[in-house]
This record gives sequence, C-alpha cells and structure tokens, in this order.
Amino acid sequence: MIVFAREPVFTPTGRVFAYQINISKDYQDSLLQRHEDITSTDRAVHIKWSDLLDGFVSILNVSNDILMQELPADIIPEDTLFEISNTTSPPGFFDRLITLKSKGYRFVASQTAELNEEFLQLVDFAKLKLNSADEAQFQNLKSQLEKYRVKTIAVDIDNLDQYEMATKKAYDYYQGLFFLDTKTKSSDELPSNKLAVLRLLAEINSDELNVRKLEKVFEQDATLSYLLFRYINNPLVNKYQEITSIRHALSYLGEVMIKKFIAIVSLTQMNADNTPELLQVSLVRAKFCELISMKMRPNIDPTIAFLMGLFSLIDVILARQMSFLMEKVALPQEIKQTLLKREGSLYLMLRASRGFESAHWDTILIAMKEMEITKDEIHGYYVQAIRWANECSVPASSDYPVKSVDR
Repeated sequence: MIVFAREPVFTPTGRVFAYQINISKDYQDSLLQRHEDITSTDRAVHIKWSDLLDGFVSILNVSNDILMQELPADIIPEDTLFEISNTTSPPGFFDRLITLKSKGYRFVASQTAELNEEFLQLVDFAKLKLNSADEAQFQNLKSQLEKYRVKTIAVDIDNLDQYEMATKKAYDYYQGLFFLDTKTKSSDELPSNKLAVLRLLAEINSDELNVRKLEKVFEQDATLSYLLFRYINNPLVNKYQEITSIRHALSYLGEVMIKKFIAIVSLTQMNADNTPELLQVSLVRAKFCELISMKMRPNIDPTIAFLMGLFSLIDVILARQMSFLMEKVALPQEIKQTLLKREGSLYLMLRASRGFESAHWDTILIAMKEMEITKDEIHGYYVQAIRWANECSVPASSDYPVKSVDR
C-alpha cells in the first residue's frame, strides 16, 4: 500500500525547515477502520519517522478523526506539526487539540481553516496560497496572524516565478517544488571548476577504469581524499576495518562502488551554489531507481539505473539545457537517451520517483503497473532510498548538505 509522499518546506535562506508528509487517503481510511499504527503499513514495510525526516520537522496532513485517536509513541511532539482544519470537526475536537498542545505538539492551519480568535490561539503556522487574496487583504491577514505569533507558510509554490512573487510578500516559509525549476538556462560554456568535475566523470565512465590515474586525482585534491575516507569508513559501507590509504580505499570499494562514490561527490560539488535539497532529491532518485532495476524483468543494470536517477536533475543544478549537458557529460548512451527522450523502462522508474515527490498517486500507480511491481514493494523501495540518502548526506564538510535547521 502506498502510504506517503513528502515535500520540503524552506526557510527564506533556502534551508529545509520541515517536510510535508502527505498520507494517501486509502491508507488514512484503513487507519480509521482498523485502528492501525500510523507509522506502519502492511507487515512487508515498516516506517520509522526519524529515518524519513532525519532531524527535520514533519508536517503531518491527517484527518481530524485520526487526531482523535491515540498517537504512536515515535511521533515526537517537538518535531511534529499537525495540519488541521476546524471545519467538519468531530465532537470534542477542540478539546483534543488543547490536550495535544499541552503535550508539545504544534499545529498548522490549513488553507480552508477559518482563522477565528479561538483557533488562532492554538495554531503556530498558517498556510496561505500566493494569490488567495489581494494585497490589502493579505496585509490585514498577515497582521492578524502576527498578533497571535502565527507564522506564514506560502504553499503551492511550483516554479521560480511564483517563488519570487512569494518572497516579495515576505512569508516566513515556502512550500513547493519550485527548487526543481530553472527560470533561465544558459547556453554559455560551463565554468572551469565544473568542467574539471565532468572530466572526472569521464574517467569513471571510460571502458576500462584506470585506478592508478584515479589515485593521483585523489592525492592532488584534499577535499576528495577527505570525502573518500569519510565515505569508506562509514559503517554502512565498511563495518570491519579503518582504511587510511587512498589505494586501499579504492581497492576496497571496487569498480562499481568507485563509480557511484565519484558520481555522488561530483554532483555534490556541482550543486554547491544551490539548495542542498536538490542533491537530496537526486540521491533519493538514484537509490530508488537502482532498487527497482533489480526487480524489473528483464533486469536493468543497477549502476545504469543509479546514475540515471542521480543525474536526472543536472540541468537544474547547472542551469543548462539537458541536451547541452548530455554533450558534455560522459555518461552511458542509455542514460543520455533516457534523460533526453523521457521514455523507456529507465524513465518509468524516474517517473515513479517524481510521483512520490509530488504526491501524485495516480502517477505512481500507473508506473507501478507498467513495471509489474506491487504497492508494498514500490513503497518499500522509496523508504529505503530516503534512508540511504540521509546516510549519504553527512554534514562532514562544506561539500555536503548541512542538516542543522533554523527553528
């Protein structure tokens, strides 16, 4: 059963403040019928919120009826915002909110909520659509919210034009997939530092991997060496021995892992000027596609699937047309064709991942049917991909996403 999708909520500085967790209606209905734990699906899939959120705040969009039930122990009050509406509320709902508030839970008023005084005393955030009111109405509403210290979240911000409009209104937070949009895509040549990274990618995608040559590259770049040792000594990669030499590290990883590691580091460096969430989405896509590739019949090369997902946002990251970049990046032809034509078995996996990002359940279901995998399987793969991406995104240096959150 497909359970959730998540969407980032950003601070004005471009850092992720929270993840909106959208729980599918069919699963919410099953919770009401069976009184199951909100954090688990069928026995084939087990979710732990801390794995999915990785230190960030969650905004849970569940029905008022579910809030009336006993909440799972691992939904931590200080890290949880419940999105609520005071319309069509069950008997005793307001008293229930007061009880939850006393336990440390916080609330987000949905766009349809009536912002009466009693309600405003309980909520901490209010979601507002960008064009839901004229300027005078917006300023009056904002003043009312400020009076009760309610912070505003601009929602449905799906492109950079909308984001620029929203920033002029000075919301406190911004929710949407606008960070996946590129307003202008230059045809200029890439900067020299980006070209150097692309040359490194060319080396790992050559027919025969030259480990000696790679060793010299790492020896001449302190940042790469540091990241290599950080990666190789991660318990998820190496549980048995500490590795301190570049040659030993490269030998231990093997060709497939070397390619994946260098691809991740390369993309990280190319994304240095953008929000870290772009890299996070790329990592999730990469692992998700890799996991699905091993299930599909006939099998797709997992490394090909991984690299395709990883570089699926390279046009956004580098603000260049995909066709321009595919001439510059040394990637297998199968990946280039998938990213340019947006069709085929590889693209099916990417389309499913994008469905999870935007809570388009029908997109997920259609892709799932074409790939001949079950609901539990596809949901399990996405959970695994998020967990893996969280482990990769260690705040070890300026080249990795920083996880400390402005609150």
